[in-house]
Amino acid sequence: KVGSMFLRRVYICILQYVVIKPLSAVAAMILYACDSYTEGAITNISDGYIWVTIIVTTSVAIAVYALVNFYVATANILEPLNPIWMFLSVKAILFASFWQSIVVAICTSLRLIEQTLTRSASEIDMSLQDFLICVEMLLVALAFRKVFSYRPFV
Repeated sequence: KVGSMFLRRVYICILQYVVIKPLSAVAAMILYACDSYTEGAITNISDGYIWVTIIVTTSVAIAVYALVNFYVATANILEPLNPIWMFLSVKAILFASFWQSIVVAICTSLRLIEQTLTRSASEIDMSLQDFLICVEMLLVALAFRKVFSYRPFV
């Protein structure tokens, strides 16, 4: 049974991400302006990037944990809507965009992504992430069209 206290906890756990994510972006901009934030600097504990990444990762984990608990608690009620595919498609966005940035940062740190004559490794890193997100959003849009269909409601 889903009680009001449970729903409140889920609500708080999900909304903390809504607060943390923009605040982390602001913190990154401030740290960058102070030369204390280097995109992809995952091995330097004195750099702000690693700490912002840890905070956002923790926030994502809390939000996903709350959503999984919500799904488990309400699976029977929501079964006609087939919520597992909705849940997985939304989580795919978070997973793809966030974790890919960490993987690309690791590749840059390991010098698997190197500078060229016209672009720094950091610029290539960011361009690659932007390109991958564009491709992923096309795939997600196609998935959302199927998963979040209007048909059950007409």
